[in-house]
Amino acid sequence: MDQLEGKQDAAIMISETSTETPFNQNDTLGDAIARHSTIRYSVSYWMMASLSVCDIVMLLLCLWYVIPSTFWHEQYMSLDCKRNIVGMFIYNVFWYTGVVQLAAVAVNRLVSIMYPISYKRLFSKFNTAVILTGCYVLGLSVSIPALFPCCYTIYNHYIYVTMYVSEDTMYFIVDAVVNSLSLVTMAICYGAILMRVRRSHQSTKKHITGAATRQLSNREMRLFIQFSVVSLVFAVTFVTWQWLPRISVSKWIYFVTTSLFFVNNCINPTIYLIFNSLLRQEIFRLICCWQKVVFVNKRNVQTGNTSSDEAEAVMVSMNGGTEC
Repeated sequence: MDQLEGKQDAAIMISETSTETPFNQNDTLGDAIARHSTIRYSVSYWMMASLSVCDIVMLLLCLWYVIPSTFWHEQYMSLDCKRNIVGMFIYNVFWYTGVVQLAAVAVNRLVSIMYPISYKRLFSKFNTAVILTGCYVLGLSVSIPALFPCCYTIYNHYIYVTMYVSEDTMYFIVDAVVNSLSLVTMAICYGAILMRVRRSHQSTKKHITGAATRQLSNREMRLFIQFSVVSLVFAVTFVTWQWLPRISVSKWIYFVTTSLFFVNNCINPTIYLIFNSLLRQEIFRLICCWQKVVFVNKRNVQTGNTSSDEAEAVMVSMNGGTEC
């Protein structure tokens, strides 16, 4: 029996070591943004970089104590030790910060597409810095109760799940409210963006051909895939964490719940790498530094196949690397 348990724990450790993949993705993404002479001046990329920082810290915490405690159990860390409590507190700080930033990114995309004239005023460098600082302050404020006995949150390395020490704690309401508000904000903003882009495409087609079309344009499909994947993964991660532990006692169900957090950590950089050609080119240049990479000329950038982030970066470069 002990041998079987050991094999299971070894399998868990090997599986959770996959955290290295999202860690490398986020690290490379942040490095690419910092090194690129154009996109580092774009405030929307600041938000990407900040999200990557949150993901990196959460993944480092997993490598620091979640995976070792899963493998060695009490030999590495007891359930009620201070390291477990403080570790989960730090994790919560960056989780809630990232959650709020996901909502901020959604609002940023909404303003950039629907209110482009007001975009540079609303998301100036100063305003964006204030927004990001506010996200970290809010993440810290929401997490502080986890330092008190009534709201202790720990990682249970026997059943592979993060849980509240007190089953009747009301802290889960705070968790549910913050995550739900962020999810609703994302749904409203991305839904409005898709409707706006859809109407614009239909109006253009009607003007050219004399009849509206129901066929999705490439830009609509790209936006739909991006928004749907990011929102869906976040929603599934949040819902399973809230409800699966309440309706099941299987530690393998708990393991799936925990693993979804790793998936959530890697989904944003994956989406950025798939749909953002500027980041792809910069990362390719970082990885293959011996090979010269030529960026697409800004005069050849076409709005229909360019993300709002890329368009903003191009405009920044045209203004000499400055932004209002």
